[in-house]
Amino acid sequence: MGNNSTAAEILLFPVWKSETRAMPNVVVRSSLFTARNPKAPRVYRDNEVLAVIGPGEIRYTGKELRQDDEDVLLCLVNQARKLFGNSDLASPENRYRIPFNRGALIAELGWTRNARSYQRLRSCLTRLKATELMVKVGAMDAGHAVSLLSEYAWREDEYWVEIPSLFFRLYGNQYTAVSWEQRQQLPAGLARWLMGYCLSHKTCYPVKIETIAKGAGLRVPTTSAERRKLRQSIRQAAKDLVGAGILLESGVYDDKFIYERMPLTIAIKDDD
Repeated sequence: MGNNSTAAEILLFPVWKSETRAMPNVVVRSSLFTARNPKAPRVYRDNEVLAVIGPGEIRYTGKELRQDDEDVLLCLVNQARKLFGNSDLASPENRYRIPFNRGALIAELGWTRNARSYQRLRSCLTRLKATELMVKVGAMDAGHAVSLLSEYAWREDEYWVEIPSLFFRLYGNQYTAVSWEQRQQLPAGLARWLMGYCLSHKTCYPVKIETIAKGAGLRVPTTSAERRKLRQSIRQAAKDLVGAGILLESGVYDDKFIYERMPLTIAIKDDD
């Protein structure tokens, strides 16, 4: 933890334990994958600056992404880790082609294997492909502009996707690995977003409820009723995290979320 190497200096493809899934810290601390109500219409964002809690800047163009989209990307990235982990990281202009079986991926996601899930997966892949992500993680005028998926194709149940090498350079030594089993125990939405955020710091800092709302892509409260509703949502999400064995305890006091994480049993590379 605390390694200050930048993504540009990383020469090897990132690796993590097989029972975990990983995402760059700048992503899990941002509103790139929102926790909004799945029944609400997805909005289109045009070069929009997203909320990032901590260092980094993300500009995003594309349809709103949510936790189901992140689940799909987590699985695809993990498949890439199986194929390419610890190999030399490809040059920035290259892509990684990742084959997968549609039924196997749906089972990994915990979805029912039926026509509705097949269409849901296709919709997730389409949204991940139709994106532009501009990420700046340092003080200098430099960054990355990528699509989360460059291409995807299929024939019956056999698929492949291509993910730009540039995306994997965002990992550097600054990514968070989470237990996939624990994440799957959580309801989609704020609990899954909050899991990534809480595990992305080695120190459990108190955080304002408004900051959580911004980071999770939720409406920032402007009335007492909205604040009360947000507090309830955060408390419920935190209760789910405690139930899944991710947090030891938590609470909302003076409109700040305070938590204590369970002792880590997995290696997490973290810039804090």
